[in-house]
Amino acid sequence: MNSSLATTPLPPCTPSNVSASGMLYNSTSTTAFDYKCFAYYFQAILTNHTLSFSFKNPSTTYWLDDVSVYHGSIQTITNGGFELGSSGWTSASCLVIGGTCYVSSSNPHTGLYSLHASSTTLISINQTFNAIIGDLYVISFWLGNTGGTGCLVNIRIL
Repeated sequence: MNSSLATTPLPPCTPSNVSASGMLYNSTSTTAFDYKCFAYYFQAILTNHTLSFSFKNPSTTYWLDDVSVYHGSIQTITNGGFELGSSGWTSASCLVIGGTCYVSSSNPHTGLYSLHASSTTLISINQTFNAIIGDLYVISFWLGNTGGTGCLVNIRIL
């Protein structure tokens, strides 16, 4: 395994290891929180992996910003700060202007923009990146919400 840690930029918070299922974070918490940092070590098992963020939150808004996946010193995610709108991200249910999941300037963690998600149905946004099987990657992102009932957030590496 090529650990790549010697050349990887320090994550913004202390990483944990990814579970065998690929689950990074799953919560139905109704408690509001300002942006929190999440970071994970991940060992690639495929040549392409997808980072997937899913939200269902009828009475709250989630914010997502500063998403990164580093392989050594190489950033494998495109536009993790949403500064270029939705460029680099895919979604069948998100990124519609005026919709319930969109890039907005109203509450970025850093920069000028972040992703806002608020929907009564499950919505998701994804990005696929190339990987080297056996190599170590460092995933990090910042997430916040306004609190409320019926919340669900599910973040996975596929």
